Amino acid sequence: MKKSKQLVLLIKCFLKGSLPFIFLLGSIALAAQEDSFEQARQLAFAGQHDAASKALDALLAEYPDYLPAQLLQASNYAWSQHFKQSVAAFQHILAQDPQQADALIGLGYTYAWSGATAKAISTFQKALSSESRKLEALKGLGYAYLYGRQPEAAREVFGRLAEDQPDSPEFYNALGQAYLQENKLENARQFFEKALTLDPSNTDAQQLLENTYAMAPAWGVDLWGGFSAVDEENRLGLRLVQLSYQFNPRFLAYARYDNTLSLDNLDFVSRKNNVPSAWLGGMAGWNSRLATRLEYGARFLPDGGAQQLVRLEQVFYLKKDFNLHLGGYSGFAGDLPSEWVGFAALRLPISEAFSFEPAFYYGEDGAIRTRQQRFVLAGKLALPSKLELAIGGFYGTTNLELENTSQNIAGGYLLALFPLSKQLQGQLAVNHEEGVFASATVLALGLKFRFQP
Repeated sequence: MKKSKQLVLLIKCFLKGSLPFIFLLGSIALAAQEDSFEQARQLAFAGQHDAASKALDALLAEYPDYLPAQLLQASNYAWSQHFKQSVAAFQHILAQDPQQADALIGLGYTYAWSGATAKAISTFQKALSSESRKLEALKGLGYAYLYGRQPEAAREVFGRLAEDQPDSPEFYNALGQAYLQENKLENARQFFEKALTLDPSNTDAQQLLENTYAMAPAWGVDLWGGFSAVDEENRLGLRLVQLSYQFNPRFLAYARYDNTLSLDNLDFVSRKNNVPSAWLGGMAGWNSRLATRLEYGARFLPDGGAQQLVRLEQVFYLKKDFNLHLGGYSGFAGDLPSEWVGFAALRLPISEAFSFEPAFYYGEDGAIRTRQQRFVLAGKLALPSKLELAIGGFYGTTNLELENTSQNIAGGYLLALFPLSKQLQGQLAVNHEEGVFASATVLALGLKFRFQP
């Protein structure tokens, strides 16, 4: 009995001396865990999502129940557009705690960003039961309504939020966006201007305000004139006039007078013939993925006849701002052979400002029945200052086999669009082509005027 009391006393003494050491080890482990989490958080917020994911995988392998790391990993998947992984990660958290508010809100945003707005709305509505995160859940619900193009419901939510926090420009921006979806431009401007009054440096509000003017119905006028040198011949004159009406960002109609063939064809230049064409056309953006351009015109030939012209282009807006253009052109007249061209083009964005734009053309000339193919590669730069530059080169071949003529076609071009005022832009085009029958150089200047009634 005496020996057992002594043993208990020894154990108590050992534990009493070891507790500070045990607490020290625990605090060191906790600090290391928090440091690892903070490093991963900084990587995720800096947009280094792959590196953040690897750091979080390592942290969760050691601490699988560490909730902040679980939430950050699920959010990081969403930020990097790995939506299936994000949904699975959030649902794993909710399987342990179905009312975990941060997981519900994160899952709601993931659904909204991935296009599953109905699921996003129901998830945010469930998150509203959390008093501690009710504001974030309500805000997420408003954005889900916006993403789902339910502007009336979005206005109701953000109206309540703006009443509760009248000094927050974010909610006025959201109200303006809801009115934009209803095409109520004056109402939208009022809210964007209110947001700018609260925060003059708010770039989102400034851009959205500019968008309201871009969306408003507007008239446009394009004028082009220039100089063409075709072999030993040259000519100066009016190249193009176009009058357009933009009903809204999705629908455009226009009429065009085109005199470029009179200035750029060696035969017409040498004989001083005018071969103008007149066009009526329009472009319709059916939805966020599809747009169509259709034009019909007539070319007035030197002998008094007319050639009918049709042009059709289909635009497919793909993921990550990739665009695919498919289309064709045909010209036909009573006794004259028809001519046609088909084309395919891509827009391949490299950054927000720069894109590559390759294109391929294949067609048949109506007069001498020759086939021609041409490959074009261009780079386009669009700056926030509204300056746009495009430079490209092209190479092609033809099946025409005549003595002392080349079957190859090559050249390059430069296009520039630059602001002169809020409503007026200048245009510049330089083009050089080494063709089958002649070499040609074109220098053209233009003005683009846009005004709203």
